Amino acid sequence: MGSGKKKRTHFGDEERDACSIETFCRRHSIGIATYYVLRNNKQAPRETRIGARIVITREDQEAWRKRVASDPAPLTMAAPVF
Repeated sequence: MGSGKKKRTHFGDEERDACSIETFCRRHSIGIATYYVLRNNKQAPRETRIGARIVITREDQEAWRKRVASDPAPLTMAAPVF
């Protein structure tokens, strides 16, 4: 019937202390492209590298949400000009 491999899902990871960029975007209802625009504009949460992986800790997610909520200026969605 099937190859026996179970399809990997990213759901059920809400209790983890750190998450991937993809999971962060899903949790905060933003697109991955939007995340990278925010990152290029220095408005994304702090990232932590663990080997080859990039994760965002629970604390950094919370700090980002507080920063976004307390800043009256909207997030810059325009791509930076080089």
